[in-house]
Amino acid sequence: MSQQHTKHGTRSKACSAAARVGTWIAAGLAVLAIAVGASSTLVGAVSTDNSTVRGNEFAKALRVDAGVYELAARPDSGAMFGPGLATGNVSLAMQPTAAKPLELRDGQELAVRVELPEGVRPLDLPAPDAGDGFSRSWAAEEAGGIWAVRTAVVATADTQVSLPPATFAIETDISDVRAAEGLRLTAGIELPDGLASTHPTDSVVLPVAWNVQTGVYDLAFDRSTSNGLVRFTSHPTGADETLHLVAGDVLSTAVMLPSGVTPGVMPAASNTEGLSISWTKARAGTEWVVTQTITVTDPVMQYRAQAGSFPVSVGAAPGSNGFSMRADVTLPERFVSSHPSMETRVSGRIPVPRLSRVAAGGGQSLAITGRERLAFGWGDSEYGQVGNGSTSFVMSPAVLGKSQHFAQVSAGANHSLGIGDDHNIYGWGDDGFSQVGATSTTNKITTPTRITPTVPSEFTQVSAGQYHSLALASDGQAYGWGFRLGGALGPGSIEELIFTPTPLGQPAGVEFVQLEAGNQTTFGLASDGTVWGMGSNAEGALGLGRDTGEVTELTEFTQIPMPEGAQIVQLATSISATGQHTLALTSTGEIIAWGNNRGGQAGATQEGQAPTILWEPTKIQLPAGVAFKRIAAGQQFSLAISSDGRVFSWGDTALGYASSGKTTVPKAVALPYASGGYVDIAAGDEHAFALSSDSRLYGWGSGRGGRLGNKSEAVQITPVPVPLTLTRDGDERAAAAEPVEGNADAEGQESNGEVQPNEPDAQPNGPGDDEEPPVTEDTELDAVEAPENGGEDAAMAREPDAGALVRRPHTELVASAS
Repeated sequence: MSQQHTKHGTRSKACSAAARVGTWIAAGLAVLAIAVGASSTLVGAVSTDNSTVRGNEFAKALRVDAGVYELAARPDSGAMFGPGLATGNVSLAMQPTAAKPLELRDGQELAVRVELPEGVRPLDLPAPDAGDGFSRSWAAEEAGGIWAVRTAVVATADTQVSLPPATFAIETDISDVRAAEGLRLTAGIELPDGLASTHPTDSVVLPVAWNVQTGVYDLAFDRSTSNGLVRFTSHPTGADETLHLVAGDVLSTAVMLPSGVTPGVMPAASNTEGLSISWTKARAGTEWVVTQTITVTDPVMQYRAQAGSFPVSVGAAPGSNGFSMRADVTLPERFVSSHPSMETRVSGRIPVPRLSRVAAGGGQSLAITGRERLAFGWGDSEYGQVGNGSTSFVMSPAVLGKSQHFAQVSAGANHSLGIGDDHNIYGWGDDGFSQVGATSTTNKITTPTRITPTVPSEFTQVSAGQYHSLALASDGQAYGWGFRLGGALGPGSIEELIFTPTPLGQPAGVEFVQLEAGNQTTFGLASDGTVWGMGSNAEGALGLGRDTGEVTELTEFTQIPMPEGAQIVQLATSISATGQHTLALTSTGEIIAWGNNRGGQAGATQEGQAPTILWEPTKIQLPAGVAFKRIAAGQQFSLAISSDGRVFSWGDTALGYASSGKTTVPKAVALPYASGGYVDIAAGDEHAFALSSDSRLYGWGSGRGGRLGNKSEAVQITPVPVPLTLTRDGDERAAAAEPVEGNADAEGQESNGEVQPNEPDAQPNGPGDDEEPPVTEDTELDAVEAPENGGEDAAMAREPDAGALVRRPHTELVASAS
């Protein structure tokens, strides 16, 4: 027994010691558990930062395979969002590929919150849905212009759940170029207490493309050296452009030279302000390609305007006959240039014609040269209004032939008029209301046709309106023909047509120097600076007060009082039936307006107000210190040339610059610098033109029907060159020749002044406030023609009320006339 007792006692001591050891271990584990944040009830293994634990009741640091994975933003089309408004989607996974389901308790929620960059907003969020053991909901909120989208997954039972991927639609509208950090989407997961993510956040940069001005401009040939120098610039102005370039970005400009024009020694490579610039030249068949390559070596936020030039030698053939050269720019993928290429024609030793005037109508456009007085047309020619014989779209300028040259042209809604250098009237286009005045059996007159007035006379100016036409005789007498609608052609039945140019009754002693045909209105500018009008006063179109009582319609010329007795030197009126307005330019460079102003096209009063209708002539607000010398009125927009040769616009269409709403105070249009400024403008139906002193024509607005003449129907927000070929012999080959931009001067040297801003603070070397442009081969017309149709503009307008206007077959009109 004693042995058994001894053994038992020994076993008891051992057990007691083991128990004590066990107690110490348990205590130690308890302390460890407290240190790592575990609960006092231990279930399963203790987690470390590198472990993945499921099913334990830890308060913190339990890592699970739930988070944000594969975050991506993709556009609906292309590789990038934009330029401008674009749509796409954001997608992500809440578990990594091949991850095991999570063990969740009923009611536990896991949510991902995605914060979008400024300029990005969610579209319609997905509808709530459910899956195996879970339900999912969506929500979005906005704060300070920043949107966030939250998607939440809730367990519907104690079960294993495979978290679903998430996708939602977005819309982007990011106009300003930003650095990558300003385009970053960030996402983070929200987990229940006791769970921590192995990948709690993720981010991705939104792929965005922007429209930028950086491109190739002012490609020119300078003969100031013994051989010659080819020049170009990267911007239309001298200002910087914010591009946020990064190291590795490459911008290159390639200049293609024809056979016989050989590049000389290339400029040396250079490094400046984070840019490495190098030059190469290479053969391309019989031609040469010279490339300027700019590589970004350090981040560059503001990209300064870059100028490039290299020497060339010109062989006998291109030196005598002239040549064309072209430049193309290549930018990083995220940029879309507004001017990616340019082609320039360099003349030989014989001068080429130079443009003098331009006109814009309902869908057609016209231009004439100075000394040669060649006429060109392009755009919508459904009724033959372009004048080259076509009855379809004419996508690039076509010469109207050598049979008749023109001193002035005017483009109406669907018809066109011209004054020949023989002082006769010519018309073409829609003659359904005798607005052309041709004695023909068809309503479509497709080529310029001489129009015979009832009283023989010499004519100096024409104006084509909506349904009627005007012509000014050399003795100051106004002639009119077409549809009498609204009383615009004097007394008579409202449905009566005047078939041929007929003298209009005008006050004794009044001699007109300019006529303007509107929609249902006729205006005359007298030699003493007074303004006269007749026709419909709907919406203040005549400027004679509200259209009630005796001023609803007038069938005889009535003087329109100008504020403070201002002397007027030019008139311009639109022909829109939905928004006709009229401008008057004073002798001091101020602008007076009246009529419809819903789009801001008339302007703001000097008190800063912009009523929808200006019932009486009102001086409008102008930029400080700016005086004007030429005006044009289009479809809900207006144009003007300042005394220093800059172009301004206001209204709500065809402004030549991006605008979020109507602009009621004239604002400068960014056009390439011209040493003599800009000499002519034209405002039509949602399209516009500006002609520089060096014979370069720029257009903007709608390209529908080819009205911009650049072989495209796209809308051009900012001015683009109109490729117009002017051959030295001035024959019909101009229509078939490959179009090029610009023309050389009489010495064959392109104007290539450095690019300067056409902005309010710019001072181009243009004519003075009271000066006319110098009389040169392209402006010679100024010295010989009477004041012409101010802007020569017209716009497509809706038909008047049904029953008031009935298009009659021309054969019937001829019969009734006889």
